Amino acid sequence: MTIKGKARLLVAIILALSFYYYTKVPGLYAQEREYKVMLNNGNTFYGVLVDKNEDSYIFRVKGGELNFYQSEIKDIIPTGKTIYPRAKKTPVVKVRKKETPRNITNFDELIVYFAKKNNLEPALIKAVIKAESDFDQYCVSNKGAKGLMQLMPNTAECLGVFDIYSPHQNIEGGTRYLAEQLRNFGDIKLALAAYNAGPEAVRKYNGIPPFRETKKYITAVLTYWQYYANRSISIQKPLFIYTDEKGNIFLSDMSKGPKYRKLQ
Repeated sequence: MTIKGKARLLVAIILALSFYYYTKVPGLYAQEREYKVMLNNGNTFYGVLVDKNEDSYIFRVKGGELNFYQSEIKDIIPTGKTIYPRAKKTPVVKVRKKETPRNITNFDELIVYFAKKNNLEPALIKAVIKAESDFDQYCVSNKGAKGLMQLMPNTAECLGVFDIYSPHQNIEGGTRYLAEQLRNFGDIKLALAAYNAGPEAVRKYNGIPPFRETKKYITAVLTYWQYYANRSISIQKPLFIYTDEKGNIFLSDMSKGPKYRKLQ
């Protein structure tokens, strides 16, 4: 092949590759637009708009997602850049061993006692436990929340919960914390939002934070609450209680001495 022929072949290959790149590659990877977001507080960042509701925006940035109400945003300007995310690796599916179904009535006595002590419905507390841990007393979330009602270690310490995996202490602390949020915000949805996302987030957004996780959580708890409210949650066995000098409460299904009294 002559030099001129080789040059023509090289040009043809380059054109073919260019055509493939600009026509095929965008089809393999989702094209996303980058925006410059200017906030009312003077801050600016660049991100990809991944979701827009009636009053809020969610942007993906390096390291995670940012959620803002429309009223917090001064301007959104397209940068003209398009982003082609790297193809995600196919996750390795691990076969889990079949678990023994949990008995969801195991904690009914504790739920009834601490719910009534904090003027809450037992069905509501049971719904929170279902949404938080699915009745797994050793459950640990990816954020570090632990136990049946998924208490964060710092919150548990403030509530006097020193054995966070103890069903007794965890339900007592979690129920007291939820009752506290209900007193602070005066609305069950706001109280659940504060339980899930923290009271600071509710105050910051002056309402339910625009987080998908929190919105799904509230819906789940309210659904479970309705379900359990239509089913009896009662103490099936006699329950005995003992309160020591420090105010610690001990519950048992049998009397362990004269200091234990039977709950009516």
